[in-house]
Amino acid sequence: LAPRPDPSVQPALPMPKTLSYSPSTLLSMSENTQVRAGGYHRISSDPKDKRAGVTRQREDVTTLCDVKGWSLVNFYEDNDKSASNGKERPAWDRLLADIKDGRIDAIAAWDQDRGWRMMAELEALRKFFDSVGRPILFATTGQGDIDLRSPTGILAVQIKTAVSEHEIAMMRTRQLRAARQRAEQGRPKWKRAFGYMPTPDGPKPDPAVAPLV
Repeated sequence: LAPRPDPSVQPALPMPKTLSYSPSTLLSMSENTQVRAGGYHRISSDPKDKRAGVTRQREDVTTLCDVKGWSLVNFYEDNDKSASNGKERPAWDRLLADIKDGRIDAIAAWDQDRGWRMMAELEALRKFFDSVGRPILFATTGQGDIDLRSPTGILAVQIKTAVSEHEIAMMRTRQLRAARQRAEQGRPKWKRAFGYMPTPDGPKPDPAVAPLV
């Protein structure tokens, strides 16, 4: 016969499973941590400095930080600055510098393409985040949270970046084709060339300044 169990002996409880959280999840879960966010806004083209686009982004990013409970400590604005022509974006560089110096814990933007649109820039940003040595959060109003630490999150960001880079390449292809068409038709790409004046029949030499050309 099997021995009867001793009621005085308590059965062993199963060991709890070890839960693994990403650094960003741990930071969000901490009740004592106040996430300091930097709001980034960018518009590629605003030659007349109307600032309507960056103003809309600023409003949306402010609402995003309120919803997430982040402290929006500073705004970083690159108006009339493209993210695809390789030119400097002072506000973006200043935001990354503040992250490196420990002043900012998170980036809030309207979409990831406000920060980058090329794969090379994305990979450089990933290396930068790794070098910081602490988790940096990234949230957008257009696509939700951006996760640059998990394989699935990185894949999603890479796919969207590849789509952006493809569209940039296609846009340049269309622009070059249109420029070739204008050249073949003898039409200048400028609206008014120096030394010429507009007429109903097309540009004509301006008698006042044509001799100077």
